[in-house]
Amino acid sequence: MVMNRAPLLFPPAVLQSGAQREGLNSLFKRLCGFNYLSVNAVLGQLVMPITGGDGRRLTRMGYPGELINRGMEPSSRIISAIARLTACPLNLEALTFGELAGIPGSSAIGMAMYRKWCPRCFEDDLATEAGAYERLIWSLSSVETCHTHECLLVNKCRHCGKGPFRMLLGRDLPGFCPACQAWLGDESVDRVSKQDPNGRFLIWVASSYATLLNDPLDDLPDVRESFSRILYALLDHRFEGVQVHLANALQRNRSVINTWLHKRASPSWMVLMELSYMFQLPVEEILRGNIDCVEFSSEQVPPPTTLVRLSNPRKKPKKRDPDELSRFLLRVENGELPGVTTMREVAVRLGLDPRELSRLLPVESARLSQILKGRRQAAGQLKRQEYRASLQRHVPMVVRRLLDDGITVHRRSVDQALAKSGIKSRRSEARYVKELVSEAMSFFDSLEASS
Repeated sequence: MVMNRAPLLFPPAVLQSGAQREGLNSLFKRLCGFNYLSVNAVLGQLVMPITGGDGRRLTRMGYPGELINRGMEPSSRIISAIARLTACPLNLEALTFGELAGIPGSSAIGMAMYRKWCPRCFEDDLATEAGAYERLIWSLSSVETCHTHECLLVNKCRHCGKGPFRMLLGRDLPGFCPACQAWLGDESVDRVSKQDPNGRFLIWVASSYATLLNDPLDDLPDVRESFSRILYALLDHRFEGVQVHLANALQRNRSVINTWLHKRASPSWMVLMELSYMFQLPVEEILRGNIDCVEFSSEQVPPPTTLVRLSNPRKKPKKRDPDELSRFLLRVENGELPGVTTMREVAVRLGLDPRELSRLLPVESARLSQILKGRRQAAGQLKRQEYRASLQRHVPMVVRRLLDDGITVHRRSVDQALAKSGIKSRRSEARYVKELVSEAMSFFDSLEASS
């Protein structure tokens, strides 16, 4: 039993700072392996029971497994649990993205649901005392290349072909496949071609995040304020103050640009990366709001994410005639479409969202909703009456048959006999069936007494 063990031994330390720092998920797996325990055993029996009260306790491994490296919660509760179970000499907060998540006004950092790794980094780890470990930067959803070797991150085992894998699994060691336990390192992985626009953008994103991890930013202003200053500087320096030109360059709606300029919304981290790549601006300077870097900017081909957004423009809203909608609702109300029984089906027939239909015709929609509800209730009552009538016909015959065969009459035997007759039992009618059985038994007992 894990609960009777002494405090866990702490594994050999690896890099705790910089872009090569270890992720909290990797340390947790190394901690389990170093003590010859499975991830499930440590997480289920030691970590989860001490992460808070019943209302705040982590009860599912999937939730903390995906967000364990994000910082804040649930990272802080898992870190406190690890500190209580080990004589931890390290600052475990540095193994999460708590520094980036704590930037004022920043959006949530997108974390990958499934793990990724660099095979060449695992090969390099063989020469270290601690062995293989997973980098913190690999857990970002937008990072798809290794900033060190400039090769694509892998999410499937090259030996068994299985994957992708969750961040935490039952028996799990960094550098080894959770399915076949094969070594995941490989020196033969090719670099990403910088001639490919997509490859250049992926390398830029990975390098930008690596720079942020190498040089943590302190005392940053609100991201909305910094981003607005950079956009205004770009607007004046490269687009002569015309917002439409800036919107076209970023492949964004003009209203979105206006929202960012007036600091009414925070840009996502992917938006920061796209802007940084398109104008060759360091991400850290964008976060600082340093408008001097705009003078040295140079416009590049939009990244693939922008091109995909451009090739799939938003559909223009379809104008609907209220009179036409009212006529259709009236047809449903008059019973001309008996197959339509819910407001969702009405909305589907009209090609609208139910909430949009309620917004366009609130009074008519409310009235029709009540009418359809009444029809469903009436149809349900009719089905119930038909079902009870069928029970009244079959239950006495079933009871008679059971008595003739010498079978004890109880609920299960009656239900089985009814099922053979094509009548499926319903839990809601169990009491009614019991009453019919009692009446039939009394009737047959009286017949036997009279004879």
